[in-house]
Amino acid sequence: MKNRAIIILLIAILLPSCEGVIAYNPSETGTKLIVTGLFDAQDSEHRVYLALSDILSTSYVSDGSITCYVNGNSQGTSTLAADSARFSNVVFPAKFSAGDELEIVASAEGGKYHSNVKLLVPEPAILKSIDTASVRSEGSNYMRFTLNISDVSPEADYYYISVCDSDGYYLSLDISDEPILMSEVTAMMEDLVGLMNYNYSCCFTDKSFNGGDAKLRVKLPKGDVEKGDTLTFKVHHVSEEYYHYLKAWNTVESGVDETGLIFEMPTIPGNVDGALGFVGVSNSARKAVVIK
Repeated sequence: MKNRAIIILLIAILLPSCEGVIAYNPSETGTKLIVTGLFDAQDSEHRVYLALSDILSTSYVSDGSITCYVNGNSQGTSTLAADSARFSNVVFPAKFSAGDELEIVASAEGGKYHSNVKLLVPEPAILKSIDTASVRSEGSNYMRFTLNISDVSPEADYYYISVCDSDGYYLSLDISDEPILMSEVTAMMEDLVGLMNYNYSCCFTDKSFNGGDAKLRVKLPKGDVEKGDTLTFKVHHVSEEYYHYLKAWNTVESGVDETGLIFEMPTIPGNVDGALGFVGVSNSARKAVVIK
């Protein structure tokens, strides 16, 4: 797992240089700070991951901090979390709402490295209800969940969905019966039959239901859930930049095998000034489903 994480970090660095993507300039030989974090406006605590890279290797930071500003007001400074012996991460408390302007300032290694990123919190997604049913497909038993959603606006909007169990662990959804989610699945290379760029992040746009409603049908194997379990489904409203970040990671997940081979080099959005990486904020709608 550690080697795979390093491979993915290197993929993020070794990309063509252009505006709005994580760029690598061979003439710049110094160590770079890597800053990544994906926040949800519905959470009260948020996590940022920090790392250092000199292209040939990556390492965790020994000292780091995050200061969060909401509409110019500091929410305080937080330092490395207790579990940073394995992962260099900072957990910070902050509450923000749609329309708020966030600024995340990162510092590492005694102030040697500095970075910042500014974000605008999107409007919350709209999840009206969830219908459940037991289904059988290809000889297996599934629980099917139909998420009834409404589009946030008549403008172009971007989303992804997720689900976690009672312990907070995220589960992998089967999206094979949902055209809106499967429309994000594309062939990676035409001469490699069956190799698909799969929609692991469950991201989608409102292209087919702009300004209206949609039903998203997803499944979980019955073996993944037990009677009495509580599942929390989330529909996240995100920016176009965040959506393209998720699409890029779909390519990474689809194209990196156990040997570290990547079949198609993705262009991964980067938005952090003074560092490599991507930080994004979503605004989710949530509903809990108790398995009966």
